[in-house]
Amino acid sequence: MPHDTDISTRVLEKIKEKKIHMRPKLYFAAQIILVAVLSLGALILTMFIMSFVLFSLQESGEQFLLGFGLSGIITFLILFPWMLFEIDIILVLLVEWLWRLFKFGYRTSLLAIFLLIIMVALLGSLALNSTSLHRALLDKADQDKLPLIGSWYEQIHDSHVTHGIFRGKIISIKNKTVVISHDDTDRDTDDGTWTVMLPSVFNVATLHEGDKLYVAGDNNNGIIQAYGIHVVTNLHE
Repeated sequence: MPHDTDISTRVLEKIKEKKIHMRPKLYFAAQIILVAVLSLGALILTMFIMSFVLFSLQESGEQFLLGFGLSGIITFLILFPWMLFEIDIILVLLVEWLWRLFKFGYRTSLLAIFLLIIMVALLGSLALNSTSLHRALLDKADQDKLPLIGSWYEQIHDSHVTHGIFRGKIISIKNKTVVISHDDTDRDTDDGTWTVMLPSVFNVATLHEGDKLYVAGDNNNGIIQAYGIHVVTNLHE
């Protein structure tokens, strides 16, 4: 076709005039490898952070707040690790941009690529959470043997007493009142003994001495008017 011939002629002329530089195939191969390595690294980091967020919500007990009504949902949103969530979104966008550098990326909509990356990252994070990786890293962090990201894991067991969150083992039960005690030997604000006034709709018969509780409520001089209670089996002590 004449038009294509004209374009080819102009390109050849620019090459002869050294306005366009020829690149060896190795250059483009190295470029593709670099983009692939960067995108894979960013995707793996995305999976790790996403899986850590899910692990921290489960390990800290904050997931129970979603079942404690509006007050629980508000507290959940306050305590949610938003900074890590924002980092994860930035990484997803980075992976999306890197994937767009490949030829197939131009043929796919941005939304489709974004959703594909989210799905891959979510499946990868669930796979990671099925392993003992985060538990092992948490143990190392508790022993101060985890550099760089140790603070991420250490905050999982941070006290949230100031936000109305209490954890402890039941030491006595009387009518609609239970007494819980918590001592994880770190002498912080989540250590102590509290009297918990159960919600009127809560069935006290389901509780037994020795049960570990995750409690959300208003503290008035050591007496907690609870609006949410959950019996847990993996309460950190």
